[in-house]
Amino acid sequence: MNIIKLSKNSFLEYALTMTNMQSLNFAKEAMQLWDNFYSWNKFAPLCLVQGNEPLCFLFYSISQKNEYLIVHRILTPKKSRGKGYA
Repeated sequence: MNIIKLSKNSFLEYALTMTNMQSLNFAKEAMQLWDNFYSWNKFAPLCLVQGNEPLCFLFYSISQKNEYLIVHRILTPKKSRGKGYA
């Protein structure tokens, strides 16, 4: 398993592979949040992957004084849930 930083395009590619509507809607909400309030470059979401399979996504930011990591969204696609990835 590896952790990779995601660009908006790479997140969109992973999101388009999701078949569960609830996961897809959550992915859309997370993407809109990052488009409107956060920077894809400054706070690139992280993705836990195995091979080319996304297991979990983390949307986070760091406080202004670099004191805290703030978790905004954790997205585990339905097929990866219940396996301890998040």
